[in-house]
Order: sequence, then structure tokens, then C-alpha cells
Amino acid sequence: MSTDPDKKVRPILQAGFDIKCTAEITTHATRVQTLEANMTKAFSLILTDCCTTGMRQRLGKHPNWKTKIEDDPLYLLETILSCMHDPVQAQYQLVTRTDLLPLC
Repeated sequence: MSTDPDKKVRPILQAGFDIKCTAEITTHATRVQTLEANMTKAFSLILTDCCTTGMRQRLGKHPNWKTKIEDDPLYLLETILSCMHDPVQAQYQLVTRTDLLPLC
């Protein structure tokens, strides 16, 4: 809002402020649309070019695949990071004698 003390100048300044604000809002909206369009492209690029077949299968089995990971490249990268440092899939469970007793 224009705070000029002169009542004749105030509407002219306010019109300039309004034009500037409208231009900034339009620019912001365009940037948001571009970002949303490129997020899907980034997701598919990360999944196809940066992930191995085993990692893609592991990501597909993740419980949050449909709800959070799919089409969200930022959450995809976080999940890839956690899957890379979580080697649970490659570990064998420890077998003890008590585990084998029911089989005898």
C-alpha cells in the first residue's frame, strides 16, 4: 500500500505497486508449473538411469511405493539412500540349534 502523504500521488504509486505485484505472482506461478512438470521427468530419469534392476525391484517392494515414493523424486532419493545403507536383504538369519529342533 502506498503511504505517500499526497492524496493525488498515492493512487499513481499504488497502481505501480499493483502492476509489480501482479508480475511477480505471474512469474511465481510459471515457475511452480515448470517445477511440477519437471518433477515427474526427474523421477523417471533417476529411476531408469541411476538405479540398477535390483534396486528398482527393491523400491517396488517398499511399503510406501504407491503412497509416497511414486512420482516424488525427493522422497525417491531418500528411500534409495536408506535402501543402500540397509543391507538386510543380503543377510542370512542366524540359525541356532533351537531353531532346528522342531524339524527333527
